[in-house]
Amino acid sequence: MNKKEFDPNEEFARREKSCKDGRFIEAFLPVKRHPRYKKRIAELYARYQVFPAGIRIQKGFPELGLCIVFIHWNGILHGKFLTLTSAEKQEYYRKLIEN
Repeated sequence: MNKKEFDPNEEFARREKSCKDGRFIEAFLPVKRHPRYKKRIAELYARYQVFPAGIRIQKGFPELGLCIVFIHWNGILHGKFLTLTSAEKQEYYRKLIEN
């Protein structure tokens, strides 16, 4: 994410590896990325119970702009994304990912 030249396949592989390892606490997906790429990443995260939790600018990389923040819904949150998140918020995140 911090390189000038963005390689979507390389970044996807890095994100997939971090999902398999389960070592990350949160992940940032820039809103200004291509919709097809955002959808691909969101589907990857959904397989590993990682769902959107909010939107903010990442402090380390402000040049990325607004980012969708994904967190790992494990522990007491495991499997409760649909019940704990309102339908309006779910729709909002879906629109951000698809546009």
